[in-house]
Amino acid sequence: MTLTVVPLRNSPSLQDIPALLRNLAAEIESGETVARSMFIVIPKEGDYPELRGWGDVEGERRPIEQLALTQHWLLSRQTAR
Repeated sequence: MTLTVVPLRNSPSLQDIPALLRNLAAEIESGETVARSMFIVIPKEGDYPELRGWGDVEGERRPIEQLALTQHWLLSRQTAR
């Protein structure tokens, strides 16, 4: 299994989260990005993060396991610096 993080593109600023999400929605609708399921993690200061999921969130691809793999990948990139 290969884990790939794809940067959200076509936005004037990475701080413009609504524009980034609109661009991602347009990519999914056009078929440029294929998404059978999707999760968004919203960090909350001093509390557990908010997790939202859509699509086949309990399907054969085991998205919760994919989130764990993503966490591992992100942490390994941080410690490699």
